Amino acid sequence: LALALFIMTSYPKLPPHRPSSSRFITLRIPPETPFLPYLLNYCELIRVRHYKGKDVGIFIATAVGSLKEVTIRCANAEAGRKGKDGRKDVRVFPQEEKFELLSCVGTISSSGPHIHISLGDKDGVCFGGHLMEAVVNTTVEIVLGVTEGE
Repeated sequence: LALALFIMTSYPKLPPHRPSSSRFITLRIPPETPFLPYLLNYCELIRVRHYKGKDVGIFIATAVGSLKEVTIRCANAEAGRKGKDGRKDVRVFPQEEKFELLSCVGTISSSGPHIHISLGDKDGVCFGGHLMEAVVNTTVEIVLGVTEGE
């Protein structure tokens, strides 16, 4: 009890907020489709058609599928190929490599996406990072959440 009182009195109070509600939308992206451009266009259609252009919060609740031609940015990576911009923390995988999309979370705002993915290769080795580009191999199924509020 003493610890709870200490925590409640030691930290600043949270600002007032209004609860928001979320609406969920499912999406299936077909094979050979560039993943990010398709997703960003779809999110823009959501904003325009359903929310009259309002800058609502859109997030990826979950996603599964398979990808190829993947480029990710790894956190402080030492190994790997250099990306197109010469950065060593960017990994570009050859076109013939295909991966299971094990998890995908992130936000898509009007200023751009911030998406992290976990992938599995043919040997079951898992890795992940910040998604920069990819092409859908067989399919990708996504559950998007849309929130309104302040």
